[in-house]
Amino acid sequence: MTSDQVRDTFLDFFQARGHVRMPSSSLVPLNDPTVLLTPAGMHQMQPFFLGKAKPPAKRLTSCQKCFRTTDIETVGNERNLTFFEMLGNFSVGDYFKEGAIDFAWDLLRKGYGLPEDRLHVTCHPSDEEAPAIWRQIGVPAERIHRDETNWWAIKGAAGPCGPDSEIYFDRGAEMGCRRPDCAPGCDCDRYLEIWNLVFMQFLQNESNEVQGPLQQQNIDTGAGLERLCLVLQGRPTVYETDLFRPIISTVEQLTGLSYDGSVEDAGAAGSSAGTARRRAFGIRVLADHARSMTFLVGDGLEPSNEGRGYILRRIIRRAIRHGRMLGLERPFLKDLSASVIERMAGAYPNLSQDRLAIFNVIEAEEEKFNQTLSQGLSILNAMVSSLRHGQQLPGSDAFRLYDTYGFPLEVTQEILAERGLGVDETGFLAELEEQRRRSRASAKGAAGPSVHPDAYRPIRTHAGPTTFLGYETTTADGEIRAIVVEGEMRQRLAAGEQGELILDRTPFYATGGGQVGDTGRVVSTTGDTLFEVIATTKPMADLFVHHGVMARGELAVGDRVRATVDEGLRWDTARNHTGTHILHAALRRVLGEKATQAGSVVEPDRLRFDFHYSSALTDEQLREVERIANEEIRRDEPVQTEVLGLDEATSRGAIGLFEEKYGEQVRVVSIPGFSMELCGGTHVRATGQIGELVIAGQESIGSGVRRVEAFTGRRAAEYVRDRLETLRAVQQILPGGEADMPRQVQRLLDELAKKDKQIERLKREGSGSEAEELLARIKSANGSAQVLAEVVTADNRDDLLRLVDRVKTLRFSGVVTLGAVVDDKPAYVTLVTKDLVERGVKAGEVVRAASLAAGGSGGGGRPDLAQGGGKDASKLADGLAAAVEAARAQLERK
Repeated sequence: MTSDQVRDTFLDFFQARGHVRMPSSSLVPLNDPTVLLTPAGMHQMQPFFLGKAKPPAKRLTSCQKCFRTTDIETVGNERNLTFFEMLGNFSVGDYFKEGAIDFAWDLLRKGYGLPEDRLHVTCHPSDEEAPAIWRQIGVPAERIHRDETNWWAIKGAAGPCGPDSEIYFDRGAEMGCRRPDCAPGCDCDRYLEIWNLVFMQFLQNESNEVQGPLQQQNIDTGAGLERLCLVLQGRPTVYETDLFRPIISTVEQLTGLSYDGSVEDAGAAGSSAGTARRRAFGIRVLADHARSMTFLVGDGLEPSNEGRGYILRRIIRRAIRHGRMLGLERPFLKDLSASVIERMAGAYPNLSQDRLAIFNVIEAEEEKFNQTLSQGLSILNAMVSSLRHGQQLPGSDAFRLYDTYGFPLEVTQEILAERGLGVDETGFLAELEEQRRRSRASAKGAAGPSVHPDAYRPIRTHAGPTTFLGYETTTADGEIRAIVVEGEMRQRLAAGEQGELILDRTPFYATGGGQVGDTGRVVSTTGDTLFEVIATTKPMADLFVHHGVMARGELAVGDRVRATVDEGLRWDTARNHTGTHILHAALRRVLGEKATQAGSVVEPDRLRFDFHYSSALTDEQLREVERIANEEIRRDEPVQTEVLGLDEATSRGAIGLFEEKYGEQVRVVSIPGFSMELCGGTHVRATGQIGELVIAGQESIGSGVRRVEAFTGRRAAEYVRDRLETLRAVQQILPGGEADMPRQVQRLLDELAKKDKQIERLKREGSGSEAEELLARIKSANGSAQVLAEVVTADNRDDLLRLVDRVKTLRFSGVVTLGAVVDDKPAYVTLVTKDLVERGVKAGEVVRAASLAAGGSGGGGRPDLAQGGGKDASKLADGLAAAVEAARAQLERK
């Protein structure tokens, strides 16, 4: 079976059995700050499982694009991938264990034709139902194994959990460790997990303690497409399947190297086997990362220094580094991406449609990182200038190179080892862990407390409903109905303790609809106690949970308290929320009704609006959107709210978020004649209270989805003031007035361009005379087949290639190798004339000999033209001498 047939067979099987086929969602999750990239097939199904959205059917199936960020540094071995496709079938309160097991067994045996005697299953020791079902359908007891790890849950989060059952394929004893106790779950390669059936059966609290059965039991399964292809195509690793082989063939063509898929993970240097292992490792990195970068960019992601954009940047830069280790000095990622698109566009047509945009992003990042490598080298040289032999570069310096300049730790270590220096890797890792800690803290703060409706049902029953007063007031008196600490109800909360308060009445708005929850304080009626509210959530429709810390005194269930919202932050948030509605309406006026909302974030200091649109907005469009929005703000129209039936609201023209789940009664927020939306958030009373709206920028966050960030009120004024100060600083540097600044900047750019042309002309004149001398030596050389190796002057590899182009104009027979020191390293280019190529002489072997002699790892290219390089500039001549010997040896053999 081809991979396309494997994918279609799975989806067709479940569609024929009443499942609705769901398209893959983007790798960039919309309106979900809890994950950077889509990690699993069930991610798009979570709203259905959690009761937050109504599924299109109770039975669903999909092939979901997935990305695992934790596997980036291990990719290159035979097991791990970053990008992969996850096939799955899902039941939302329909069939359970028996149905899931029957479907899986039927598809594996009849749909894919796998032999029964090579299929094993594992079950959790506490699960008696699943093993009984497996035995009932014919799996013998000796192939049903118990495994403590067969339990699915989200660690540290309240929500669904339950046992799972994994299906393994026995690849044969020759693939294993040959230990007598070898079984599914062993670290060897004999038993390969191909499908996991998750039974969402129970509810857990935040301590991962099972609380009882779920009211609605669900099924989530996942079968990795790449692993199924490995089994069905009979390959030793996924890299030999038809998903990867075309990409690897492209790498082989670019490098002139061959891939030996039987070689295991990269091992020690110093032997031909070690060289082959390193080569295989690098080629696998390029194949995996080519797929990852192509799909990430295809889903609208662009490289950046934070978040998911940084993951893309790491992928691209790691690919470039491994490409250089394989001898690829010139840009090559576009060729790899083209190979990915050619292979995968049948299943994902957007790749073909967006191929030029994908190439532009990848090529720009590749060019930028090539410059970064040069910059990083100069900074590293300055850092180590005072170090003596045997000393270490401080970890903080190595981390600054990595974090600020994108200089990989491995490159730093390699360069310093050649100089007899080391790197304080412990210090580097400490800096890295500190950065990750800050990142995790930031992500946790963005996501807010993790809650699940089922976890709060008993608390809601005990405490009763909360009356929300936040639309009318920011202060309200009430009674504490419940205190919760780590999922457990308590009677009291003492000073210094973190916990949750549930009141009978509250003015605090809870996180929802894209708006962040209120912060503030809860105090006793006497004023001698203080509970600081840091977040407010609403796990159930009428239950408001105030998360925070007891800053002073003690509170108990039944106490009378006064809850007060931070009014300044509330008003800033309200300005941004009404501003979001105005921005949405302005976008639709400029771009058309197809610019529908895809998500939003409303906070006190900013607003972020995601919408469906296929291309970037022009500067003129952004200015027009901003003009319309501020015109509406200056009109100072009243902001009206009313509660209507859903059908009536939509019939009046109110719009809402497609993915949102609405009740029969909805709150409608409208600005007469301009905007009408379904919304439960807090707003200003009139548009004039917003002050001003300033658009700070736009970006793509997914295929066909754009994001605009803007500021209102005080933050908008600060933003404009900062830009004006920057403008004044530039004005002090440039001659002329403010109005003349664009012309002055353009004049400087024109002068720089003119100087660059002069420099290029002088370089060409210099290289031209050198080329003439080189051509003269070739003409005067004796012998039918000439072998020539010359040191030339070149600032970069393009200069070397220009010299080679001049040599090509001569009519002669021979092998010419040119060498120059570029970026403090030897660089080589070898040319073989057509008549010698036809005799079997290969430029790659010649340049590889030169590279190895100069301390490099090899080179590659076409039979008539190949490039390589070394690491030790003092061995430039040694490399040229090796090139002569290699060329003559080939000529003698041919």
